[in-house]
Amino acid sequence: MAEGNPQAAPGGQDTAPKTEQSFLTPEERSAMQRMLSFPEEFPRKLGSWISEFIAVNGLEIPASQIRGIQAFRPLINVLSANVPTGSTTYVDGGGPELVDLASGTYLFLYGFQFGQNTGNNEGYALASPSINGAAAADGNAVRTRFLLGSDDATSDADKTNGSAIFFKTHTFTEPTNTIRMKYRVTDGSISFTNIYIIAIKLSN
Repeated sequence: MAEGNPQAAPGGQDTAPKTEQSFLTPEERSAMQRMLSFPEEFPRKLGSWISEFIAVNGLEIPASQIRGIQAFRPLINVLSANVPTGSTTYVDGGGPELVDLASGTYLFLYGFQFGQNTGNNEGYALASPSINGAAAADGNAVRTRFLLGSDDATSDADKTNGSAIFFKTHTFTEPTNTIRMKYRVTDGSISFTNIYIIAIKLSN
């Protein structure tokens, strides 16, 4: 009975199954590495096949693995609490706001729903963004006219349920920036609710 390696064939030749690491001989591995180092030498037919294969089957790449994609994801902040005001100048109602916005050009969308118009005063409700602490301006405001009840017996439902939306673009040059909503009325008083602001980055 032969002694030594029990998997050895007559003549000393090893017939054990080769692992993946030893599938190629050193000479074959060297030739493969050299061939793959010069893709310009690949047959044109191979390049056409690769293009067609990708076109048909696609490449499943997680968005998080695409460099820079995070900077262009929409950002949103919502303030669901009521913001009541009778001020005819802009006041801070607690947001919403977006902070740490990088430099670049953004599209901003913002809006609100408004609650009961106290006192049946005929006027407008305005919400406008303050950018990096600057004063809010009517030119950037989302606004809606109050819904008027005919008299004190009118139900609250007849004085509510309004909503509005506005959008603007803005280019930031500072490395970090903040945008925050402010509020005012032209007459009477009102409650803003479900206020939101959305930022979509368009370019660096």
